[in-house]
Amino acid sequence: MKYEDLYLQMKELDDVTVRAPLKCAELGSGRYRVEAIPFPFESLNYGDEFEGEMKGDVLHVVRVVRRSGWTTNLFIMDYHDKKRSWLPKVEAKVDELGGLRDWFCGLLAISLPPGVEYDPLPDMRTDE
Repeated sequence: MKYEDLYLQMKELDDVTVRAPLKCAELGSGRYRVEAIPFPFESLNYGDEFEGEMKGDVLHVVRVVRRSGWTTNLFIMDYHDKKRSWLPKVEAKVDELGGLRDWFCGLLAISLPPGVEYDPLPDMRTDE
């Protein structure tokens, strides 16, 4: 069973509670898997599995039970960066590596599978 726009809540490392919609798959017995880039959670990555507890319409993360090994990096962008000539090159490279990418409120998120190393900063030339 998949949940779209399910509100997920968890206490982050800095003891701040974050609450936001996130696509998750229910695995059974109170376990879930992250099925999207986890905006704005810093402690989760795509594919991580966690124990969750539904309270009303909010899924509370109890603990992460399996790390996927995926990494996520966020890049602050402005509206004009979406039109830069370097962007298709970065997006194509992420796709070629089997990664995920998404935009959220001025942030470009890039998630990469385990073992894949790619630093897009050299490809993000801002002089164009």
